[in-house]
Amino acid sequence: MGCTSSRKSLVSALRGGSDADLIAREIKRAEGVRYRYGTAGFRAKYEILDSVMLRMGMLAALRARLHPGKAIGIMVTASHNKECDNGVKIADFDGGMLNPEWESLASTLANCSEEKVIATLSTIARDAGISFEDSSALVFVGEDTRASSPHLASLVEKGAGVLGATVKRYVGCTTPQLHYLVWQCNVQQNPSAEIKGYFSDLTDAFLFLCEGLGQDKSYIPSLRVDCANGVGARALKDIKGLISKHLKLDGFNTDTESKGKLNENCGAEYVQKKRLLPEGVEAKMHHNMAHCSFDGDADRIVFFVPDQKSKEGLKLMDGDKIASLLVVVISDLLKKANLLSCLKLGVVQTAYANGASTEYLVKKLGEKYVLFAKTGVKHLHHKALELDVGVYFEANGHGTILFSKKALNEIHTKSKTQWYGEEGRARSRLKLLVQLVNQAIGDAMSDLLAVVFALRYQKWTMDAWNAIYNDFPSTMLKVKVRDRTLVKTKNAERECTAPEGLQKQIDELVSAAGSGARAFVRPSGTEDVVRVYAEASTQEAASKLAEDVKATVEKILS
Repeated sequence: MGCTSSRKSLVSALRGGSDADLIAREIKRAEGVRYRYGTAGFRAKYEILDSVMLRMGMLAALRARLHPGKAIGIMVTASHNKECDNGVKIADFDGGMLNPEWESLASTLANCSEEKVIATLSTIARDAGISFEDSSALVFVGEDTRASSPHLASLVEKGAGVLGATVKRYVGCTTPQLHYLVWQCNVQQNPSAEIKGYFSDLTDAFLFLCEGLGQDKSYIPSLRVDCANGVGARALKDIKGLISKHLKLDGFNTDTESKGKLNENCGAEYVQKKRLLPEGVEAKMHHNMAHCSFDGDADRIVFFVPDQKSKEGLKLMDGDKIASLLVVVISDLLKKANLLSCLKLGVVQTAYANGASTEYLVKKLGEKYVLFAKTGVKHLHHKALELDVGVYFEANGHGTILFSKKALNEIHTKSKTQWYGEEGRARSRLKLLVQLVNQAIGDAMSDLLAVVFALRYQKWTMDAWNAIYNDFPSTMLKVKVRDRTLVKTKNAERECTAPEGLQKQIDELVSAAGSGARAFVRPSGTEDVVRVYAEASTQEAASKLAEDVKATVEKILS
């Protein structure tokens, strides 16, 4: 089919015929801006996103036609970014992130001229073999609580609608909730799923998991939750009363109305990156109390305990520690259920994972089952699919647990045949854990409940959890460069292949830094910088190593 006839097929399938062309021409691209769909979708100042939102609604409607009856999701959010930003990302048919080939198509569509929008969509439709005869499109649109989100979500809805899609819109929705809805509709074949089902799945599983665990001095009766003044505050409000029998959740930084509060001196990104207590927490007043922080769209979580005796004022349990805790508990459950020998349990990390966590996990699982992937949750998620039970977390607290079809079959089938004794209890808990965790994407609320269960199961206090290993001193820096694409890497970004000679000089600096030192560089996926990470036996040595590597990068790329 030629481009002209394909365009006619597309236009004839539209509601209002040529209205889509007129609308696409009316919503102008921001001048001088180049949009790029990355791991986080599109993110920018909200004022320059109108055309992107309209076009992504159109693209989602087009992709949804590949599988009539199945939904595509679009989330309007900028996660941990400041309130002046916003963004959009697409949830694919499996509830996960958008197919990489379509990421490129999204960038092409976002950057084409207004006059070429329909022609570009027509080409995409032709190349994908999308039929407009007897086909339908279903698009779920979620939006967070940013002031700019309603307007931008309306443009997404308009774009999807003009291409004939049926649109379901979810206001005040977390990113994980939207992905859950898509996963329920398509994977679980439950097109009538609603957000209340999300809460039911989580709370029912958590309450049953906690039954029979008892209470001792390690028991955590309550948890203070930093909601980053984001949409997670609404989710917390909806769930806290449902689980109060086993856990009291005390939310703070829950102001989603006041201007300028979102992610400001609070949230998972702030706590994890800056190693500082968020607003609403004082080391003396809240000393040794259990806390956690969500990010702005509630797909990340880190835990911490204020500590007035420490230099930083807190003990931080980041994504590495969360993964380690979950691996310990799942390994024990699989062993007691007589499933450890037939299922591959492993963990996926990135180069940023602290070396102490890697050493700990290798001792628990064996080197074969500690895998590495490129930075970005989409890469970790894909790698985790190689395992029967795959735990993945980035250090920033974004992660979840994936169960293969084989694992689900073993867990569910044998749960029916053995209900009593230690083996039966373990299998039942594994079944409930499958229900508790979000199979589509990292989920702060789901991960919060999984961690609380895991601590109670292990009878660990927050301090006992934190003490399973001590992080190696580390330093992260970034180097501003004219062209970050000159830096090439391999081995999950832990080794540099270009420019020539850079890796050799990094190796020499690492060798001089002493035993246990390591360093790597990688190009940023979002800005024109090269990121530097270094570890060493002391903080002074790690900082010096990072600065030396930074100077080497600057010299070679100057």
